Parts: sequence; structure tokens; C-alpha cells
Amino acid sequence: MLRVNEKGTILISMLMLLVIVTILAVIALSMTSVELQVMGNLKKTDRTLNAAEGGVELGHAVIEATLQAGQLAPSSIAGVGVDVVSSGTRTYSLADEILGKQNYYPDTAYDPNPANMQPNLTFSSVGGTAVYVDIDRLYTTTVPGSALEFASAYDGIGVSAGGGGAVIYYRIDGVGL
Repeated sequence: MLRVNEKGTILISMLMLLVIVTILAVIALSMTSVELQVMGNLKKTDRTLNAAEGGVELGHAVIEATLQAGQLAPSSIAGVGVDVVSSGTRTYSLADEILGKQNYYPDTAYDPNPANMQPNLTFSSVGGTAVYVDIDRLYTTTVPGSALEFASAYDGIGVSAGGGGAVIYYRIDGVGL
């Protein structure tokens, strides 16, 4: 039987095994790095979504306070920037939109071109996220079956102690960046 020289076979086998283990370690590290980036992006997305939802809630509170006071109540929006929007020769404030002096003014909370952005409210959330809120009064309608819809009730025309009344529809857009 012919004997083959097997010196160094173990060394070559171990080097190949070491290369394979190193490649697996590099792949595992790169996967971990990608997972960390994905988790960071998810955290940022959640933060901006929560900030935008907070902006919508703030818009709701501003509408309620303004309708109750008959004017924009500054105490309800402390620390929030309120914009006055100009269109040609007319100027509309947030109070004008809420109180119905202007229905559906085409301002926007967000536009990819910052020059076109015309939010009604701006503020920074706790996490430093910039929040832009747009409040639009869309339209007013009567409640179906109400005395206002039929023009009179048992109290007389235009006077009603019955249920129903008018419903005002608003759209509140909140964007966190």
C-alpha cells in the first residue's frame, strides 16, 4: 500500500473552517446593522405619527375653544404659531375659517415644496418633531329630521326647543416632520 504524505492537511482544513466562520460572522453583523437601522426608522415613524395625531387633537381643541369664545382663544394655543393666510386682496385668519367667514380655504399643512406650505398651526413636539396643522371648515348642514330642516317646530318658524340643529364639518390635517 502506497502511503500519501498527509502533513498539513489539518492546517488547511482549519484555515478553511476559519474562513467560513469569519464569513458567517460578517453576515451576522451586517444583518444586525440593518435591523438596527430598520428599528430606528420605525421609532422615528412612530414619533412623527404620534406628533401628527397630537396636532389633530390640538386642532380639535382650538376649534372647540374658538366656537365657544366667538374668537380665536389664545390661551388654548399657548406656544403654537398661528398663521394668517393672504389670498389676493383678502386675508383669512384661522378664526375666520373656524367661525365660517371662509369655507374650505385651499391652504395645506404640507407640501413637498416648503414655499407652498400654509399651515394654520405650527409647533414642535416633545421629541423635537415639527408639526404642521391645517384646519378647514368644509360646510354646514342641518341634522336630518330636525326642526331646522323642516323650517318650523312647535315653537314656531326659526325657533326650536327640539333636538337637531346644524352640523359643521371640519377637516383637520396634521403632519409631523
